[in-house]
Amino acid sequence: MVDKEKKALLWITSLLDRLEIPFQITGGLAAIAYGSKRKLYDIDIDIPDDCFEKLKSEIHPYLIWGPDRFEDEHMSLLLLAAKFDDQLIDISGGCNFKLFNKNTNQWEAYPTDFSSPEMKVLYGRRLPVLPLDKLIFYKTAISREVDILDIEQILHLPR
Repeated sequence: MVDKEKKALLWITSLLDRLEIPFQITGGLAAIAYGSKRKLYDIDIDIPDDCFEKLKSEIHPYLIWGPDRFEDEHMSLLLLAAKFDDQLIDISGGCNFKLFNKNTNQWEAYPTDFSSPEMKVLYGRRLPVLPLDKLIFYKTAISREVDILDIEQILHLPR
């Protein structure tokens, strides 16, 4: 499993670099970068909303869905889903991202700050990752079971 994750991550991040699209690793892979030990479901990456057009033609052969507005009970965002070598990759628009904060019971704007990522080594490559405090806030606000697990593992909390 790790080989397909590595291959897909290196492919998509190299593509984003070549197209000069700023990005940050988010979601489960960001949690893994900070110490979560769970199995990765998909690779989540935020890019500026206005970069989807530039990316769309390059990623078209791997496109599953979007780019289009996606909304569920947890989040509302511009989203593109792709599959590379059987690995799911979700690319989200980081500028108009909203999350439903279970703590306040309200929708809140949660834009990605592309100017201040943490740099982490993932699969041998130094990549921009959502800062830990922002990841913890996001995962606490959404509070899905997998998010709570990630927080416990990152912060070494007993279950």
